[in-house]
Amino acid sequence: MAIEIVEVDLTEMRRTALLSRAKSPNVRALYEAMFSLEPGGARAVIAEPGEELSQIRNLVTQCAARADMNLQIVVDRIGGRVLFTHKPQDSIDDETTPSRPSVSRSPEEQAAQIDRREKIRAAALALGRERPQISAQEVVDYLRHSGDELDLPRPTTAVSAVMRNMPEFEHIDRSRFSYRG
Repeated sequence: MAIEIVEVDLTEMRRTALLSRAKSPNVRALYEAMFSLEPGGARAVIAEPGEELSQIRNLVTQCAARADMNLQIVVDRIGGRVLFTHKPQDSIDDETTPSRPSVSRSPEEQAAQIDRREKIRAAALALGRERPQISAQEVVDYLRHSGDELDLPRPTTAVSAVMRNMPEFEHIDRSRFSYRG
């Protein structure tokens, strides 16, 4: 059996990972709209009856952060929609505008982050199959005992973040999760 190994763009890999982890078709469609957004273009998410614009704005903000995209997001309360576009370059470079520090990760750091996330997923699934409820700290301890120490300042926060995005777990409270199977 012959296999073919080819070079893949890191951006394409990240996008594929985000799309495959998206739990709902709406989130998947939102990612695709963000990835296909051309410079100077804009998109809008139109609220369905009963949907809160603030919830839609939060979803767009979360997806943009996960996709590491710098978007300008505007809520149109009259039109019942949330608009988004790439932030203009001059507003990004403007020193008077407070902004969060930019986190530029090297390909090695990004690969380490993906590897760490997969180790957390595997440990959480292993523990979840053993007992109905687990905590983030139990996953950290499991990784420590198996020799996969998390080199993070707050490992339980990272574990909780990964587990919240896993469809196999239901978030019960602060750092406790129920295994759905």
